Amino acid sequence: MIEQAHAAGASYGAIASAVQVGAQTLRRWRGGRSSTALAVVRVIDAPRAAGALTVYGPRGLRIEGLSVDGLAALLERLSS
Repeated sequence: MIEQAHAAGASYGAIASAVQVGAQTLRRWRGGRSSTALAVVRVIDAPRAAGALTVYGPRGLRIEGLSVDGLAALLERLSS
């Protein structure tokens, strides 16, 4: 449907609006990438507090700087 509408002259932005999804979602549905442009990045080591924990979740979620008590509180809130 997406490619048919585009071939008929509709822009991808108009198609995204018509099906009420964001442009990024439409790109993912098509299997495309959001951008092919390169960007300069600088990777640095950030200082960490002693005993700080990092929780990694699905799809790139990362929560940094938790204490053991903070982690316990997070897990309790997520499980209720």
